[in-house]
Parts: sequence; structure tokens; C-alpha cells
Amino acid sequence: MRITFLAICMLLGIFGIGQTWNTLEYSPNQPGLENNPLKGLTPLYNVNNEFPHSIRGKIVGLDKIMFGYESNEFDWSEFDDFIEEQGALGKFAKLQVNVDMGFNNSDLPQFLKDIGVSHAYYDGGGEGDNQGVPSVVVDYNNENMMLALERFIEEFGIKYNNDPRVFMVHYGLYGIFGEWGLGAGEILVPEGEEWAMNEVNQKRIVDAYEEAFPNKKILARFPDNVPESQLVGYSDGLYFSASTSDEGQYAWFFHPRLVNNNADLNWKNHPIGGEVDPFIQPTLWNAFPNTLSGDPDIVGENPPLQNTDEVFDLTRPTFIFHDYVFNDITEETNPSVWNNAIQATKKTGYTFYINECRVTSENGKPAIEVNIQNVGLAPMYANWNVEFGYVAFDGSVVSLGVTDSWNLSTIQPDVANNYRSFYSDVSMPSAQHTFVMRVLNPLDEYSAEAVPVRFANTTQDQHVEGWITLAELPFVQNLGDYPTPVTTMFVFPETSTMGLQQELQLNASVFPGIATNSDVTWSSNKPRTASVDENGLVTSYNIGGEVTITAYTQDGGIAKTATIFVEDSWQIPGRIEAEDFSAVNNAQVMNAPAGEAGNKVLGFINDETWMEYQVVVDQAGLFTLDLRASSPFGIGVVDLLTAEGDSITRIALTPGTNNDYDTYAIFSSAPFSLEAGSYTLRLDVVTSAINVNWLDFYAECTDTDGDGVCDAEDMCPELDDALIGTSCDDGDACTVNDVW
Repeated sequence: MRITFLAICMLLGIFGIGQTWNTLEYSPNQPGLENNPLKGLTPLYNVNNEFPHSIRGKIVGLDKIMFGYESNEFDWSEFDDFIEEQGALGKFAKLQVNVDMGFNNSDLPQFLKDIGVSHAYYDGGGEGDNQGVPSVVVDYNNENMMLALERFIEEFGIKYNNDPRVFMVHYGLYGIFGEWGLGAGEILVPEGEEWAMNEVNQKRIVDAYEEAFPNKKILARFPDNVPESQLVGYSDGLYFSASTSDEGQYAWFFHPRLVNNNADLNWKNHPIGGEVDPFIQPTLWNAFPNTLSGDPDIVGENPPLQNTDEVFDLTRPTFIFHDYVFNDITEETNPSVWNNAIQATKKTGYTFYINECRVTSENGKPAIEVNIQNVGLAPMYANWNVEFGYVAFDGSVVSLGVTDSWNLSTIQPDVANNYRSFYSDVSMPSAQHTFVMRVLNPLDEYSAEAVPVRFANTTQDQHVEGWITLAELPFVQNLGDYPTPVTTMFVFPETSTMGLQQELQLNASVFPGIATNSDVTWSSNKPRTASVDENGLVTSYNIGGEVTITAYTQDGGIAKTATIFVEDSWQIPGRIEAEDFSAVNNAQVMNAPAGEAGNKVLGFINDETWMEYQVVVDQAGLFTLDLRASSPFGIGVVDLLTAEGDSITRIALTPGTNNDYDTYAIFSSAPFSLEAGSYTLRLDVVTSAINVNWLDFYAECTDTDGDGVCDAEDMCPELDDALIGTSCDDGDACTVNDVW
């Protein structure tokens, strides 16, 4: 066969292409990025224009669905119709069911009324939250009520957990608007009764949702209203109005609320979002970025200004409900607002781009390797399949196959070089070929309007709509160094126990050892209890619990887990930093003043502030608490209490020497007794003009002889002679008074 000079040049070029990674160009303003699914601005209600969106929400009253406990006593038609309608439009659904919709008195199912679940109707008058909003107030601790809610959640999950058209499910069910609080309706609760759902029953609801919806993302409104606050996403109701602040009086704002409940890193695993405050919806995108303040009737006069870029960066939203954009503007009449809102849509959630690609082959079967970057704010929260192909002469795509092992949701923002590979079983002819790739939207089977995941690359849609072009090159049967795939992985230790603020090294062994890429991605399901870095180093923080650490091979998507039990207590005696609380109310973590070696302090404290600390006392004894704090005016008083409210001791703080908050001193309590065991200790601020740096518990006496009390035998069993003639000697046997 005759070989032309052109063919020889092509063959020589092939070897070079196959051996090296080819760079792809980043394009932050690539057309179509605003249409990416599972992110962006989205409507709650009607849509009267063509503003791009991919998520729609639906809220239905429980009385419209549940008529009894049996499966045949559920009517899902409202959700079914909505999901079918939106799926046909290529949109994903967010579902929520409420007992109290906040607009009428009929949301509690009649069968629950008939069996005696106590309830009352609030007409919207009176004082308190949600003033002016009628609602139904229900005894959520009634066992029949709880059984009904658990039964509902079970059927809810059976119905929709595996429906690809459903993206998110909101807890709902409890309280006004499903926000997990009775609101102003609390005034109707009979005296002596407790209708607000207690923590045990809240945990029952959380556990029921977790069991019913393992394949869906679950949302709540407030992190301090639900147990297990690290295991869900959150949907705020005053976005860009009460979102960020470092002032203690605004600790109820969204981001401080996340921080104070160990949920500010939830975005790594769960979507964050919410509804724009209606007060600012018409003006929010007059500029991009914009700075503005919310409704003074809600936020108060002269609230802290909210910068939209800061809100984006701190809260990392994936979805934002903003009905004004979908109903009151058009691209023609409001081009500036429209374009700014498009920029906001692009900024939400994930943004992928591929910076490198390599194509090799063995016996005509190609292997395609890429490095993916996420330059967005959050993960994608979905592990959709990825398809590869090459472009035929007629412009169609010949499929090379599909992979389900890319774990797209593990590609976190700002993590470089997320390697992924694909090995095709299809033999290709030797020729000049254009290789393409796309992420498969599961709504493709429901609608021709389902939009593709577009990459921020100049080659997105270059040859085929919806596909990114990876490489154009002359292809032969054996091209370059064909990669060796990962086949298995082990993680060890598989179970471990850690204390608070400790480190533990996990290790991953990838096989075979000659795999082309043996990199591992690590993640934690509770990053505020224990995080894990890129090397498998686990760091525990200030809250205990069980944590699942997952390792994924970047090649092949193999996943293995390790279970970490973080002990939930600080040791007494011992020092506890003020910021190492397990819960806090009305205080902000701040940097210590200059000269404090970078320590943190709690500030913006007022007389409603409290901090809780989980502690364990190994031996009963007498203890003293040293509190390092600043008290410039000498009016600070704090009580040390048990979580049940029992008083332990009180500390009064005297004025600081320089009368400022940057001057710290140590203030001590009188000795107090603690039995051996685990405690939740609460530091309750009675009177405030203070900042707090740390708490130090030291033992005056411990029960060393094990008789259950701390007495003279424990304090100084051999000190009689040593004390004779000293100021401690009271002339009789050694006692506690001698040692003090």
C-alpha cells in the first residue's frame, strides 16, 4: 500500500497528540450557561416571560393528600399533575407539604380532627411572628398526629424518591408555612400544654425523611429549628435582606444562623437557597452587584446593608426564588435588570469547565481522560451519566458509550484537576475524528425542552448542540500510552473514635498500583463535626457525633467509607475556648484583638446570650471556673447552669483596667460541686457588657478514693504535718478549709 507524505506527517503528529494533554480554553461568558439545570433563579408562582429557569416549587396542604393511614387513602394528583407538567417543560420539581399553609383553616386532615388531635385557628390578629397571617395551630406532640406524619412521609418517599423529575423535598409539615415554629398562633395553646413539637418528635420527622428520601436533597427553613442540622440544605425566606451580618443583634440573619448551628458548610453536600425578600425584589438587580437593605418592618430601622456578592460568597446559593423577575420585566422593556438577573443566575450553584483532555486508544478502542474544574459556588448535587462520541460526516454523533461513575457531585469549587476517564468498548475507524462529550439530563426522556449541562469552554456547542468538543485529531488503532484504570480501593481504618479538636489520618490504597491516576477525593457528611482534607486528614471540631468520611477514586468513581465517632465532650478539669460551643444564642465569633495570638472571642453579647458546652467529668469533685473575659464597665454577670436550668455558680465581672473591650482579665467563681458524668453546661449571660475568650475549669478536689464524695481524705490525706504552722493550719485535722 502506498503511504503518502501527508499520511506520514499525520502519523508522526498522532504520537505527539496521544502522549500529551491538550489544553481547552475557559470561557466564563459562554452562551447558554444561564440555562444550566439544577441551579439559578426560579419562580414560586406563575411565569409570564421567557426568563431561563430549571426548577419549580409546589406546596400542597396535607389535607389535600392524606385522608387516612392506608395507601389507598392518599391522593397524589396535585403533585402528579405538577410534576408531569413541569417535566414536559424540562423543569425539575421542589415539593413541600404543610399542615399550616398560613392562608386558611383547612390544612389539618379531617380524619385527624375526628380522632381528637387538638387544634385551634389563629385569625391573624395579636402580637408575634407572622402577625396578620391566619393559620391552624396544632398539637404536634399528639401521638396520633406524629404517627400520621411518619406514615405520610413513608408514602411520600415511596411515591417520589425514585422519580428523576423531583430534585428537592422540603421538610414542611410542622408549623406555620412549614417553617417549624407555631408563630403567633402560640398564643392559642391552652395554658399548661406544649403543642410546639418537642425535640424527640422533631428527630422522628428528620429520621423518617432521611429513610424515605435517600435519593433526594432535603431542605429546611432554619438550622436551629431542626435536629441534625448538618444533614440537610436550607431555604431562607429573606434572601439579600437578612442574609449576612457580624453584629450580635442580627444573629438571626441567615448566614450567622448557619454558623451558630454548625451548618455553614452544608453547601458542600446539600443545596442552599431561598426566596428574595419581596420588599427588595423590584430593585435587587438594578445593579450587579448591588448593595441594599430589606423591609424595615421586618429587619428594623437602619439594618446592615447587604452586598449581593458577599451574600453569594458566604451562603453559596444554588437556587433563589424571585417571582418579580419572571412576571414584571421583559428583556425588551428592562434590558439592564434582565441582564443583571442573568448574571445572578450564572453565579449560583456550579459552573464546570474542562481545562485538559487526552485521547489514546488500544486496538481501536479509545480512552478519554479529562480534568474538570468547578469555578462556581457549590457542587452540582447530582451524579448524572456522561456520554461520549465522535462526530460523523453528516454532523450526527456516533456514541462511544456512557459512564455512570463520574460522581459529578463530588467536584467541589476551587479544587484543581478533578480527573475523570472513560474507556470505550466501541472500535473506531482510523481517520480524522472530532471527539465530543455531554452530561445526560434525566429529563431528556420526558421532554425535548430539557436543557444540557453546558461547560464554560469555547468548544461548548462548537460542532454539535449540547455537546462539548474535547479534541480534533487523526486517530489510529493504537494511539499513545493507553491508561491503566483503577479497579478497587480500600480505606483504613474503617472505624475510629476521636475526641474534640483532634486529628486522625485516614489512608486509601488504590489498586492496581500502576494505575494511571490513583488520586482520591475525600468528603465528610458532617464537615462541622469533622472535616477531611485532600490527603485524608480528618480534623474534629467542637461538636460530637457520628461522621461518615467517603473516599472516591477520581478514576472509576469507586467509593469507600470510614465511620468516625467524635466524642461529644470536653474534659473537666480543662480549658474550653469560648467559640467551642455546641450551641449559642445571640453572640458572634470574632478575632481577638492584636496581641492575642490569633485566638477567637465571643462578642456582641447581650442579656439574651447563652453558650452551651458538652463536657464530661471523670471524677466527682469540687471545681472552680476561671472565665477570661473583657468587662470594661464592670456590669457583667454570668451564671453557669445545667441544660435543665439548675444553677451551678455565678461570676460577677469587675471593670477592666483600660475600660475597653480589648482588655482581658480572669474572673473566678466560688468552688462548686459536680458529680461524675456527662453534662451540657450553659453559660448564661445575666447582665452584659462583656466579651468572652475562654473558660477554664480546674479541680479544687476530686474523689480520688472513690467513696462518692470529695472530702478531707481526698483533699489532703498526708498533709497534716506539712500544714502545721502554716496559714492553712487551723489547728485540727487537715480539712478542705485548710487547703483552700
